[in-house]
Amino acid sequence: MIYRVLGLTSLLLLGAVVALTRRRLLRERHATLWVGLSLMILILSVWPYLINKLGYWLGVAYPPTVFLVGGVLVTLVLTLRLTVTVAVLEGKLIRLTEEQAILSSLLAKSLANTGTDSIVTESGKAESSAL
Repeated sequence: MIYRVLGLTSLLLLGAVVALTRRRLLRERHATLWVGLSLMILILSVWPYLINKLGYWLGVAYPPTVFLVGGVLVTLVLTLRLTVTVAVLEGKLIRLTEEQAILSSLLAKSLANTGTDSIVTESGKAESSAL
């Protein structure tokens, strides 16, 4: 019974990943990992003796422990990958903020030197007026 639940869960996960990818809420780069995990769970639910063979091959006394340890390792790798992504994006955000501040300062100085005051309308067009 538990193998049927695992198989159904893996199919639901696979469907969710495909739906999220089609709606552009999940990028293909990240979807590949989730599709792989879903397929691995599906394979192990269809052929549960593979867990026993893998446990025997690794020398584990209680083979389902292999599945648990594998899940913990996947979680650690995923957490590390997401942490690196957040760190890279944080660096890009800091650089973008600094560049925006520099450009704003340069624009203000440029407008002050030309003697005009620039007003941006709702349409996005800049209208200049003399000071």
